[in-house]
Amino acid sequence: MVKFIAEGGVTNFVKMLSESLGIQKYQIEVLSVYDQDSNLIINYEIEPLSGHSVSSLEDHQIYSYQQDSIKVGAPIIEFFSAISHDNTGTDGTDV
Repeated sequence: MVKFIAEGGVTNFVKMLSESLGIQKYQIEVLSVYDQDSNLIINYEIEPLSGHSVSSLEDHQIYSYQQDSIKVGAPIIEFFSAISHDNTGTDGTDV
């Protein structure tokens, strides 16, 4: 964790991830960063641009991982992807 912070932390992670995926930095939101068994775990969300689908963004991210083209400053030991569906309207009711 100390090395991660010293090398720019979340700001640098977002920069490198966005460059690797060819997306804008503002599309990435880091939700948490923690150390587990000497491995750094970073949970983040990516918001697709207007007019683009979440599934195509997920497919691109998975493909990039499989091709080892995601560079974030350290080896990626494990990658997990999931699509979150927001099923509530602006008033909080189910839609």
